[in-house]
Amino acid sequence: MVKDVKDSFGLVATIDNHIHVEVRKLYPDADLPSFSHEYRGPDVLRLLYKSERGLADLAEGLLLGCFDHFQEEVELQREDLSEGAGTCVAFTMRRTVK
Repeated sequence: MVKDVKDSFGLVATIDNHIHVEVRKLYPDADLPSFSHEYRGPDVLRLLYKSERGLADLAEGLLLGCFDHFQEEVELQREDLSEGAGTCVAFTMRRTVK
């Protein structure tokens, strides 16, 4: 499913359209968060996380693990759009080294 993914941005961009599709096949009743992304240049990606469960901390940890897996230097900025509830969070990722 993600064998052709070459970097963390490529993996992050596949969450909703590929990874969650496969999860839903295994667990049709799963209440998954939603993710949308927008490239803001070749080295900047903005990811919007939404979930009533408020697990933005988990999402952030998974992003950091993804950067580590691909051995990339990525600056991660987090903006909580839900007044501290963690239910709607924008993550801006900026590659610092290619």
